[in-house]
Amino acid sequence: MQLPKRKRACNLFLKSLGILVMLFCMALYYNDHQGCCGEHAAAYLPTSKYTRELGLKRFDEESILQVYGAPANRTRWVDHDHNDRTLILDQYPAFDALYVYVDWHEHEPYNDLIQIEFKSDTLRFGRRQIGVGSTMEEVRKAYRRDEKVDEEELVYCAVDFPGVDEGYYGESWCYILFCYDADGKVVSMAMQPSEFWNW
Repeated sequence: MQLPKRKRACNLFLKSLGILVMLFCMALYYNDHQGCCGEHAAAYLPTSKYTRELGLKRFDEESILQVYGAPANRTRWVDHDHNDRTLILDQYPAFDALYVYVDWHEHEPYNDLIQIEFKSDTLRFGRRQIGVGSTMEEVRKAYRRDEKVDEEELVYCAVDFPGVDEGYYGESWCYILFCYDADGKVVSMAMQPSEFWNW
C-alpha cells in the first residue's frame, strides 16, 4: 500500500528536519569542546615570542637539540605517582626542558615536551621584559589581560612545577607559571603546553 503524496512529503520533511537537528546538535557539541581545547590567543605574548627569545623554531626536542645541542645533564625516571610515566629532564644553563617519553604514537617513540622552565635572569619576555627577577606587580601588570589559571588547575600544574604561586593562560591554552620568593620576586618561570596540545 502506497502512502498518499502528502504523507510521503511530510515523512520526508520530518526525516530531513531530524537530520538537520542532529547535525546542529553535533556542531554545537563540537564548538563547545573546541572552546576548552581549541585556539586561544594570548593577550600579552604569543608562544612564538617565547620560542624566539630562546632562538627556537618550536618548543620541541628536535628544535632544542638543534640549537643547544646535548644538555649539560639528562635525568630519566619513572613517575610512579602519576600513571607510571617516564620523564626526561634535560638541563641547560638558561632553562630546563621536561619531556614525557611516548612510545604509542604511530608506533614511533619520541620525547614530548611537557614543560620548559626558564631559570636564567638573562631571558626576558615581551615589552615589559618579564623573567626571573621581575616583581609580582610587574608580572601581574604584564599579564593583566590574560586569564589567570584557577587554583584547581594550579594544583595540576604543580605536579611538574612544584611551588607554583600563580599562572596565566597563554596561546592555545598553555600555562605560563610563576614562583615567587618571600619578597615577591620571580625565582622561576615555566611554560607548560596545555594538556590538549601535548600529553
